[in-house]
Amino acid sequence: MPAQFSQFASSVGVESAFSVLAIAKRLIAAGKDVIELEIGDSPFSTPPKAIEAGVQAIRDGHSRYGPSLGIMDFRNAAAEYVNREYGLSVTGEHVIAGPGAKNFEQLFCEAFLNPGDGVLVFSPHFPTYPPNIFRRDARMVLSELKASHDFRPSLEDVRRFLNEDKAPKAIFLNSPHNPTGGVALFEDLKGIADLIRGRDVVVFSDEPYDRMVWRGRHHSIPSRWIRSVDDKVTIAKTADEAHAHWRDEERSQALFGDDNSRSERDVGASHNLNRSFSGTY
Repeated sequence: MPAQFSQFASSVGVESAFSVLAIAKRLIAAGKDVIELEIGDSPFSTPPKAIEAGVQAIRDGHSRYGPSLGIMDFRNAAAEYVNREYGLSVTGEHVIAGPGAKNFEQLFCEAFLNPGDGVLVFSPHFPTYPPNIFRRDARMVLSELKASHDFRPSLEDVRRFLNEDKAPKAIFLNSPHNPTGGVALFEDLKGIADLIRGRDVVVFSDEPYDRMVWRGRHHSIPSRWIRSVDDKVTIAKTADEAHAHWRDEERSQALFGDDNSRSERDVGASHNLNRSFSGTY
């Protein structure tokens, strides 16, 4: 008799984009002409300077096991970056480095969600959110992002979730948003912070596209302007989306302009890209 997988293993979902990617690669290998729209991978090669830096690091002996939380110099640099850019007050001790924001999404769910807990997700949403929520036997509560509201989160839906759900526990934020390109304004984030203050509710703020705001500016919810919620928020940022795709950014700036003096009412635009490297603060 063959070994049987556990009920948990049988229930785990997959990211559909990678399922389509596998099909596309098989068709390409078979000689088919395929236009790929599934994975937001940059078409550019790794810059020569980055290649040389990686090779030099290996020659310098940086090829052994590192600390499980990440190299401290990197964690300190990441803390300095978010403090400078977004007004946070964190140190390297608040930062964890890892191979992709999806890992932190999963760890966030394992750290905070119990069976039956409600998680507010603004939809459309990134395809890994449901599997990570459902693997904890938690419930996903959807809030529709509407073009009439610039694809920004609805504070009324947040209020309704907190007051009417039988076990509200978490909110998933994604700004700039994938796939709509909507950007949450300062007033949206402050409103959410005010609503969760004093409650046992935590926020996963998914911010891999923080450098891809072409009008206005990006805000992060635990900022210098929104106090007393810092211990309730986990932020996922990625070097891949924000920095490795800098040539994509230059191209988009040529299309959208780079005038940061515009009103925050102007909606930003973001690429539909996957995550590659992240930290949580």
